[in-house]
Amino acid sequence: FLERKLVELGFKPSDAGGGFSGVASISPKEAAQQAVTGMGKSKTTLVADKTFLTSENSTLSTANSGLTFTNDNLAANTSSRQLQNTTYIAERQVLYTNLAAADAADKPAIQAQIDAKNSQINANNSAISSNTSTINTNNATIGTNNAKIDTNTTAIGALTTRIGGLDGQIVNVQNDINNNVY
Repeated sequence: FLERKLVELGFKPSDAGGGFSGVASISPKEAAQQAVTGMGKSKTTLVADKTFLTSENSTLSTANSGLTFTNDNLAANTSSRQLQNTTYIAERQVLYTNLAAADAADKPAIQAQIDAKNSQINANNSAISSNTSTINTNNATIGTNNAKIDTNTTAIGALTTRIGGLDGQIVNVQNDINNNVY
């Protein structure tokens, strides 16, 4: 039955009698050597993947360090501007008090000082808002990078296990080849 099915599938019986033509005939030793070659190629691919992921993790970690440094500087700048605004608001309050008590001739100069304080406060508020937005964006990027690093680290662990397994198999099969087990 099997021979008939093979013929139906396009395999022709060998002219020499048993077996079928078109079917590769290799020795067990040749099969083992081909297996070692194939496992070596697989290992090379796995090592390349692991190297890429390790490099990507390094790049992402460096990026996170840079973003954290930037965030620290922006936070310090924000804090400084908030302190300035506290001072400016207190100074402006004094000017409002002075404006209420001033005669008509002094009011324009005092109002100009109030307007200048308002401009300084508004500039600081704008910078604080920009800093906060940048910090939030950087934190989101850091979170995304950390998630990718975690994913890569898991994949690196799996690749390391697979590489170790292949190393063991290659050594075992090669030892068997060398010891003429096949």
